[in-house]
Amino acid sequence: MKRRDKRKRAREAARSVLPNATETKMFFSANARALRHFIEYRGAPDAEPEIRKVALKVLEIMKDESPSIFGDYELESLPDGGNSTTTEHKKV
Repeated sequence: MKRRDKRKRAREAARSVLPNATETKMFFSANARALRHFIEYRGAPDAEPEIRKVALKVLEIMKDESPSIFGDYELESLPDGGNSTTTEHKKV
């Protein structure tokens, strides 16, 4: 693992235990293009694990709500036991 990656992982770990890592409820609106962008970038293997979980949950909901727009996404298993997203139709 590169030194830069180690620093990034250390910062991520610190954020998860600091006081700003508290539960919050969110409401947002977005169009399909914005949601695909969010899922693609925040569901990627190099995204922070916490936001990746959010992106995967958004994808799960959107696949049920609009399978014709979000059905091309697939889940990939990661070495740490988590999942990430992939699609052949990037940046729609």
